[in-house]
Amino acid sequence: PLSPPATFSAADSPWIDVRSGHQYDQVGLRTLFLDAHRIDDLALPHPPAASALLRVAIAITARITGLDDPQLTASQWNALRRRCLVRGRFDPDAVHAYFDQHGWNVFDPVRPWLQDPSLRTQCPHSTGINVFVPGRPAGNNLAWFSPHSHHTAEPVPTAEALQILLIHHYYGRSGKGTPRTLDGATSMKQTSGPLRSSVSFHPLGRTLHETLLTGVPAFTGDEQPPGADACPWE
Repeated sequence: PLSPPATFSAADSPWIDVRSGHQYDQVGLRTLFLDAHRIDDLALPHPPAASALLRVAIAITARITGLDDPQLTASQWNALRRRCLVRGRFDPDAVHAYFDQHGWNVFDPVRPWLQDPSLRTQCPHSTGINVFVPGRPAGNNLAWFSPHSHHTAEPVPTAEALQILLIHHYYGRSGKGTPRTLDGATSMKQTSGPLRSSVSFHPLGRTLHETLLTGVPAFTGDEQPPGADACPWE
């Protein structure tokens, strides 16, 4: 018999390292928000992954709190954020409503979370997992940090692969990659991530709940038309 297809939920499967006092744990995005008031900080081993995850989490924070409303005046927006801070935690009903509304399956055949399934048909071959994993040698590069080679490409646990995926989305290198054919045109050129060669500054609260709320930028109606500024998983 065929084995069932793999499933891994970015919302409900544990993949995010967090710290509360001297205790470390792994949680999914849903639990990250439900327990944000009890979590001191993220504890991801790669700082670029932590920076990228904060951006994802802050976008979700704006959604579940209503701080993404572009019609709020500055005083209304500050008053709403102050009420959220005083409340001391995210509203569990709002958290569940948001995560139940969208798709989070990393292996979904149609809409895998933060991935493009069309690459399977648009690229003639795969470059290999070693290009994806920081510290592994790829191509003819020397093995400085790990004993891997082109012929010893070990798989990566999904929890770790998700963190690395965030690094590539925000800090990925530019240059040449696997050829991709789209609308009859083939190119090997890839652009760098939007945060590459930049430094990120994030306010740090006493809890992750405070950190996320203080990191939400004010939304203004002049920047985007209503409904245009959607997250990829939305």
